[in-house]
Amino acid sequence: MEMLLALGLLLFACGLLLEYATHRPLRHAFAPPHSTIVMTEADDDFMEEASEAVVKRRSWRTKSQRMSRSASFGEEKPASLLSAVASIAFLSTGLLSIYAGLVQGSTATASVPLIIDTDMSFDVDDVGAICIAHALMDLGEAELLAVVHSSGYPEGIGAASVINEWYGHSSVRLGAYKGSFGKDANGEWISGLYVPNLVQNFPSPVKNLSQVPESVEVYRQTLAEAADSSVAIAVIGFATNIAALLRSSPDRYSALNGVELVKQKVRLVVWQGGWYEPLHPDGHSTFNWDCGSCCGYQGVGCLGEAQYALQHMPANVEQIFTDLGDAIYHGGSRFRSCSSASNPCRQAYIDHSWGLDDLSDVSSTLIDMYGHPPGRQSWDPIAVLVAVRGVASEQFVLDQSGGYNRADFAGANFWTPPNESIRLSKQSILAFDGTYPWYAERLSASAVLDDLLCRPPRK
Repeated sequence: MEMLLALGLLLFACGLLLEYATHRPLRHAFAPPHSTIVMTEADDDFMEEASEAVVKRRSWRTKSQRMSRSASFGEEKPASLLSAVASIAFLSTGLLSIYAGLVQGSTATASVPLIIDTDMSFDVDDVGAICIAHALMDLGEAELLAVVHSSGYPEGIGAASVINEWYGHSSVRLGAYKGSFGKDANGEWISGLYVPNLVQNFPSPVKNLSQVPESVEVYRQTLAEAADSSVAIAVIGFATNIAALLRSSPDRYSALNGVELVKQKVRLVVWQGGWYEPLHPDGHSTFNWDCGSCCGYQGVGCLGEAQYALQHMPANVEQIFTDLGDAIYHGGSRFRSCSSASNPCRQAYIDHSWGLDDLSDVSSTLIDMYGHPPGRQSWDPIAVLVAVRGVASEQFVLDQSGGYNRADFAGANFWTPPNESIRLSKQSILAFDGTYPWYAERLSASAVLDDLLCRPPRK
């Protein structure tokens, strides 16, 4: 874009200089000496023809032009004619180059710069979230800048690399938390069934965390290179990485500390964490923020990180909190039939016992509406979808905007509703624009997620 704008300005300037050098205004360039020209309309035909060559998508319709002259025609000066043609060429080409640069610039900024912070290992909805992000990238809606992994499980980031490779986006940066959190009481890394299968049986340049930098380094490098107030972060895993980013000190990538860097570069954080009414009661802990206490994780190195991150997130960054995916299903039997056996996203849902056909914990009403096994709950895919498309695109709304969320050390969260006269923050809870329990809206959101999962890679 910058090169096109510079070229346009240079050509435009050349046209002005050439016109000035001839000492002859353009409107008289084609007129014989001592003649008078009366133009009834501006001549846009030349601009129309040139613009079609530079910007093929645009076409302008112009009226036919008439030029009447009242004068005696004398001898034409060839030098004047040549200089006039050259001036017009420089000026019009310069303007069109400027226009093309602006068009290119607006197109380049249409996609949402996105970072995904995942705990891929235990549950399969992380896979769905990353696969959906790649589909949105193929559609031009997102620019997936980086994926960072938030537990110390060595192969977790390898599964993310497999998905990047499948979609032809291996240039997406990868980073990993390299602490001890992520083990059970026996000192074994906690893993879902799908991660080893993906890492061992599908191609990827990265197989484990020894091949990638620390998550904080990837965060800082990626944010430092981004435009101000541009980046959306979907935190769909533990809060270890985002808390470490906020604690970070200046480095070779930026002279700003973590809080300052986030304040300058991040526009939005969508959190898959916490419980919110009407789906869940206030004051309860959830998997991501209580560090998997339900499922065998030892919390050392993770407990308290959600509390820290919420307390230190800059006030100018919009934060959306969601548990809405608990009521939305994706990746069911449709995903089994719409994609090939070579698709690692599909394979992960087959490997995971809750991925494609599980019917547990699903209301009979929802089963009847789907007409088929609904698959897995959509905590993480919904967070990514909202980070990219925003709330208005899929019948979502922001509830209680201006409220305030806090978490205790153990990961339980407490929501303070907004004061009627004072907006406390740029924080909101994700909800549907409809009547609870939102059956139709949930079904519609599920179809959107499955449509994205079923899209083949563009490559």
